[in-house]
Amino acid sequence: LLEWSQKNNKRLDYFIISETGNRHQKEFTAEVRVNQERIAEGKGSSKKRAEQAAAEQACKLLIIE
Repeated sequence: LLEWSQKNNKRLDYFIISETGNRHQKEFTAEVRVNQERIAEGKGSSKKRAEQAAAEQACKLLIIE
């Protein structure tokens, strides 16, 4: 996704939009935006995993392999 955004001169941003669960079992939800437009979201047990899941969903929606 990063390579695609750079190649196509698109701005790429990730945001953590929610954090649930207790201290030891957190679940994060991240969204990815392309040129300030929300494209996809993903969930994970860490901020990084949530961002990766959002990136994977964005790739599927944008048909990037």
